[in-house]
Amino acid sequence: MTVKRSKRNKYQAHALIVDDNSVNQLVARSMLAKFGVTADVVNDGQCAVNILKDSAYDIVFMDCQMPVMDGYEATLYIRDSKNDVLNHKIPIVAMTASTMPEDKARCLECGMDDFIPKPIDIHKLDDVLAEWVAKVKEEEKITEEVLSVEQGKEIFNKEALSERLMGDSSLIAMITQAFLEDMPLQIEQLNKQLELNELDAVIKLFHKIKGAAANVGGTALMEIALELELTGKAGDIEKVREKAGQLEQQFELLKAMMLKVDA
Repeated sequence: MTVKRSKRNKYQAHALIVDDNSVNQLVARSMLAKFGVTADVVNDGQCAVNILKDSAYDIVFMDCQMPVMDGYEATLYIRDSKNDVLNHKIPIVAMTASTMPEDKARCLECGMDDFIPKPIDIHKLDDVLAEWVAKVKEEEKITEEVLSVEQGKEIFNKEALSERLMGDSSLIAMITQAFLEDMPLQIEQLNKQLELNELDAVIKLFHKIKGAAANVGGTALMEIALELELTGKAGDIEKVREKAGQLEQQFELLKAMMLKVDA
């Protein structure tokens, strides 16, 4: 006799289900909903790779045998840092009817993090969510708190960004990616203008960086850009040079938080 758990854990997460069988999709999505997890579904690994370039998820449940691109190929693509998915370290859990030891080994070898055999056991699903969603989110929260304490400033106001974009996860991911791609170019241009003693151009770049940082919730980066802009307007280019490195440091901290990796 199966003993029912009296209370389901709630994870408040967003999952991607990759499976070419509509019934399997429905079952997985319905079971995840019991834990407070919303889910999108795609039919093959190629579709998964495409959506992960533009949209952020907390976890991927990956079937292995699929047309177009199978789960092994998709996982290898996601883990390759040269490819342009948003999060190369996203937890990937195999969800497959192939349950031999060598099947599980192959899943782990290609970069998957865990393995759930079909038919899905609700308790195993709970364990996986606790390990790869709840635990990861707690570690990220601790990292952010430590970084904020170290800096004495708020580095990344995720809530402000989400509110500004009305909680649209796809739009948040798109804006974040655009910011992370553009900011190194702005910093490179800034350094060139400093070498040329072009103070007016430097001031304009600080103003531009300040606005971009404010829009994405980069509080500390916005503050240092404002400070440097005012210092430049006061005509003190030497002091600007002394402190310009702080702007790049703040960007790297902000980038680490946005990408959800340890700084």
